[in-house]
Amino acid sequence: MAVRNNMKLSLSAIPFYWAKEKVIHFYEQIAPSALDDIYLGETVCAKRNELSLEDWLAIGKNLQAAGKQVYLSSLALVCANSDYKLIERVCNAGITVEANDMSAVALLARMQVPFVIGSSINIYNHLSLSVLLDKGLTRWVPPVEMSGQQIKETLLELDKTEQARPEVEVFSYGWLPLAFSARCFSSRAKGVQKDNCQRNCLDDLEGLSVQTREKDQLFTLNGIQTLSGKKCNLLPLINTLADVGVDIVRVSPQLEGTLEVINAAQQALNGRFDSTETLSNLAEDECNGYWYGEPGLIVTG
Repeated sequence: MAVRNNMKLSLSAIPFYWAKEKVIHFYEQIAPSALDDIYLGETVCAKRNELSLEDWLAIGKNLQAAGKQVYLSSLALVCANSDYKLIERVCNAGITVEANDMSAVALLARMQVPFVIGSSINIYNHLSLSVLLDKGLTRWVPPVEMSGQQIKETLLELDKTEQARPEVEVFSYGWLPLAFSARCFSSRAKGVQKDNCQRNCLDDLEGLSVQTREKDQLFTLNGIQTLSGKKCNLLPLINTLADVGVDIVRVSPQLEGTLEVINAAQQALNGRFDSTETLSNLAEDECNGYWYGEPGLIVTG
């Protein structure tokens, strides 16, 4: 069964800390892909400054020339005045912003410019969406733990207010961004202070793996961010996402294989995906539980 042909495909900002050359090469590879929207910038830690805002804008210009819609993503946790100043610069860069912290929302609302709400902002109901729509919200990325049914019910309740729905973008492939903390897990694991971390997470290109005593994959530690231990994979559920009201399918960058995931997502959007067979054969390191209102790390459906 073919899905709605107007669903789009997006790539979130890189969650990990990579060297500048690696980042530039990554986006050069991504530019010719089937992606519609690409998010750029640092969302985890302001100390990850391999690339300046000007570098991100230059990458964005190249991606725009390749036909992509580009967004700038803000930090998800403000720990210092310098973090807030960085968010101010991002909001004033002249590109639509994915706000990942309410301080960014406040700035963008004051500027009266449209913005995207990222999954790190806890919007779980139509009342919150309604308020933010009046402030300039045009696209909503629901928290990753929201089930498809919760998203559907929220949108139906919003319809009763007679406000136009925002675009809905759902995290559909990659390590789930679960939480942020003022403490840096990468520094603690290596026995150094956060204030003198020497940017040691640059050595962990896909974070630090955390396992249970039974050796099951539990979490991925990424500086001050906690990611899931398994990759979420909703690509076999494209038709279900469309029925819920999802407009954009979001993929998260990984060190290897991102293009392959983008191609698989595009095949799913084009209806060339045997969802029944693929869903029963999710990889051992993949999960989909949250979509069904179940524990996130399981496979169900």
